[in-house]
Amino acid sequence: MKEADEIGVQIGIPLNNDNYGNRPKRAQAMSKKLSEYFVLSTTGKMVTETTQISDDSMRNGILFSCVDRFLSELDARFTVHCNVLKCVSALNPSSSNFLCPDTVKELVKLYPTSGIDTMMIDTQLSSAKSFIQSLEKNVTSLTIHEVRTYLSRVPHGFSELLKVIDLVLTLPVTSVENERFFSCMKRVKTYLRNRCGDERLSDLLVIACLQEDAKNVNLEAVIDDFGHLKQRRYPLF
Repeated sequence: MKEADEIGVQIGIPLNNDNYGNRPKRAQAMSKKLSEYFVLSTTGKMVTETTQISDDSMRNGILFSCVDRFLSELDARFTVHCNVLKCVSALNPSSSNFLCPDTVKELVKLYPTSGIDTMMIDTQLSSAKSFIQSLEKNVTSLTIHEVRTYLSRVPHGFSELLKVIDLVLTLPVTSVENERFFSCMKRVKTYLRNRCGDERLSDLLVIACLQEDAKNVNLEAVIDDFGHLKQRRYPLF
């Protein structure tokens, strides 16, 4: 500002120093969209050296708001799927309601498109527990995978119960795996791969996200399969 004043004096511009810099400044306010969030970046307001943040403002403005948001997210995540978690416990051998007919049928009702016959479930549940106890005395030490192995010996006798167990085993625990694929898509689908098809993009995402499994793939077998896909003008072998 001093350099600007000196240049103005040199070229003959009159400066009104009385009113200069005394204009009322526009009141700065945080956006309403950010009112319930803790923002790390600057939003227009600057904290000067003389401004001190008290412990109460830090506690009420940051800590309590973060804790409230954490609790609301946990409440929304587990209360919505609470019935599913209760029903899944019926297939846990160490649970007190292991193979309880009412609980298992509640689980089947939550997935009406699974094609499981509820009428056959009653007869299969009554004999499944006794069948497992005849093979293994300590049922509570078993896992759900071992229970499925025992029931798979008689697939026609426990066909519907095996469907229920497969349904439970395929339920995703969290959405982390799906979110990981979406995050990885930005790195895989670059500008040069903008015309990439869905099938190829899906394969590239699997290779990028599941790197440990991709390392176990036999590349020689992949090359052989690629060479036998169709006849080419110049054979690869």
